[in-house]
Amino acid sequence: GSVFPSHQAVKESISVTFDEGPKEGRFTRDSACRRIALHPHFQTMDMAMIFIYAVWMGIDADLNTELLITDAQAVFQTADQLFCIYFVVEFCIRYFAFEKCWDRLRDPWFVLDSFLVPLTVFDTW
Repeated sequence: GSVFPSHQAVKESISVTFDEGPKEGRFTRDSACRRIALHPHFQTMDMAMIFIYAVWMGIDADLNTELLITDAQAVFQTADQLFCIYFVVEFCIRYFAFEKCWDRLRDPWFVLDSFLVPLTVFDTW
């Protein structure tokens, strides 16, 4: 009996909790949200939107001098609204695609989105 678990035991417990990527077995048996969430185009669009949003945040930080979104130029307001809407819809699709709550917690991307999407909503709306 050691006080700390072995590195192998920790590695196994983490790998059981956080597998790579979405697993079909974790999703509902058959639903529109499941079909959308597992579609390769949806996953590709997600990565593209994340990249575009990262670029946009840099542009926004450089060119938008207003502290409040309501005081910003229309292009900044519109872009923030569209990105926020997209990420909320994407989050909802993935939320309803999972069969059980525990399955949501085992997906590291969903856990990350669970923090980022509410922050985006709070910042935008």
